[in-house]
Amino acid sequence: MAPFVASAVFVVSALVGTTWLILDPETSGAGTLIGLGLLVLAVVAMAALLLVHAPWGRALGAGVSIAYLLAAVVPDPTWGAATTGVLALVALGSLSGPWLMPWLRRLPPPGGVGPRPMTLALTLVGFPVVAGIGGIDGVDAAHVVAGVAVPIVGWSYATGHPWGLWAARTVVPALGAWAAFSSALPWSVAVAATTITVLVMAWTPEAGRAIRPLYSTLPGPRRGRPIPTREPS
Repeated sequence: MAPFVASAVFVVSALVGTTWLILDPETSGAGTLIGLGLLVLAVVAMAALLLVHAPWGRALGAGVSIAYLLAAVVPDPTWGAATTGVLALVALGSLSGPWLMPWLRRLPPPGGVGPRPMTLALTLVGFPVVAGIGGIDGVDAAHVVAGVAVPIVGWSYATGHPWGLWAARTVVPALGAWAAFSSALPWSVAVAATTITVLVMAWTPEAGRAIRPLYSTLPGPRRGRPIPTREPS
């Protein structure tokens, strides 16, 4: 029961926080990108927590709650920001308690992809958050294009499409560089650092092995001279 209650609290917090970020006039277009990116990560976190009992789903949910909390305390205090902050704090507490430990899987799944490909996929899917941070002083076309296109690349990579890996290696760095050059300091540093991180992770051997199918090796035909058999006399 505890995992479902904690998940419900977290989902309500994410919905309220995203709605506030979208509707608040102070956050403008940057808030829309950040809110939608956090909401996507929240859905991924809850799916991992409830469906596969993954500990990283709990960690991701806690990180998303912290992001909502930071977004609520940075701007001028409003009722929307206060509500978002309180709900994010409650959601963080519900995800951090010991009542989730019996629910979480303690051993990694057999044949898992490993932490680097998982981090790469989550970074790609959550790239609208980074694009929104880059557009805090003004959203440009580069932020919108990167915020829409990069999660599509992340979805394709997470579902095992080879073009998703190559897009993460080539297209995403180009879009990230465009968004970084279109951002003002110091926000451009965050966009550039995330883009470089994606580029490095996408070219690791683990990233390629994560989408490469594993074929079982079947025994081939026996070669060489046959073993002579002696008929009974």
